[in-house]
Amino acid sequence: MKLRSAAIVLCGILSLAAVFGCKKNSESASTAEAAAAPTPAPIASIDDARRCAVGIWTYTEARSDLAMNWKKWDIKDDGTCQEYSAQPVADNWGRPEKCLWKIKTDKYTDTGTRYYAFWTVKAKDQEDWGEFFISDCETMNFMGDGFGPIKKGDAFPFSK
Repeated sequence: MKLRSAAIVLCGILSLAAVFGCKKNSESASTAEAAAAPTPAPIASIDDARRCAVGIWTYTEARSDLAMNWKKWDIKDDGTCQEYSAQPVADNWGRPEKCLWKIKTDKYTDTGTRYYAFWTVKAKDQEDWGEFFISDCETMNFMGDGFGPIKKGDAFPFSK
């Protein structure tokens, strides 16, 4: 009898919640969803970094403190890539420039922790390579502070 009474009370509470439009706390829900989301595996080798680098990467952070273009890279597994660069006021990505890429690894001098970096260059004999740290298969970061992450995936941030 007590179990049936508890069930009736629970049904009454749920009915009241429906009548009064009670909603679950969205902050709690998003926190729970974030906790349940799988964490990308860290890069553990040059082969991991090469595999993760292949694909499309975009950087579309708003920067008011400097004239930074939005960037997009289409990275091919044969060591070639196409780099797009557009100002936020543009209508589209425009024509890409061909580039080459490679993965390098080294250790931070202050901690000895190994890192993996994605390097790009416009010409084979060019020595100025652009360097980006690969955090995981979903995120790269520019060298230096103050820039947002470069995210894996295509994006079309242009307004019409």
